[in-house]
Amino acid sequence: MNNLYEILGVDKESTLEEIKKAYKILANKYHPDKGGDSSLFVNVQKAYDVLSDPEARKIYDETGNISKIDNSRAEDISVLAQFISTAVTHINSSNFGYSDIFKVIDGLISATVAQTKQSMSAVDERLLVEKMVLDKIKKKDSIVYSVIAKNVEALNKNIEAHKERLKILDRVKDLFEEARDDPDSTTISAFIGTATESTVTQHYY
Repeated sequence: MNNLYEILGVDKESTLEEIKKAYKILANKYHPDKGGDSSLFVNVQKAYDVLSDPEARKIYDETGNISKIDNSRAEDISVLAQFISTAVTHINSSNFGYSDIFKVIDGLISATVAQTKQSMSAVDERLLVEKMVLDKIKKKDSIVYSVIAKNVEALNKNIEAHKERLKILDRVKDLFEEARDDPDSTTISAFIGTATESTVTQHYY
């Protein structure tokens, strides 16, 4: 990928507002739904994803390499994108209007957090039982002990996976609230606007 600043037509001293303005113009120009070049649109989006994030921009300025930028934000955006897609599908098949998009997304995130916690609780209960059984087996070299020990190891990993999922959902919740409270504040808000506009266009025309 070329220099990110050059892609957006800004320089290294440009403010966040200037970067946002340049991004909106180019995103609108190259958006595939409006007859634009999809490859150029992707490059513009990637450039904005980095330069609109102060921490990512700092790393890029220091190294000139986007591969060294923590990809956790990209993962969070991907998860939020799934929620947006599900919300739009839900709206299309219900009596909700697109003005309710934020309410629907919020409900989906909250429900997923609740389900994840409930699932983790069930795994935790199973883990407790397995540990109790394991402690009562006297022959540590028996096949039964080995099998249950592996079960305990697998359940512990499952618990850790649930915890990591909850951390991601917590970050996604923060990103969503940021976009909801200030529609022009981040890449997330631009993505929500693009996603809903694109889907509305496909749905009605």
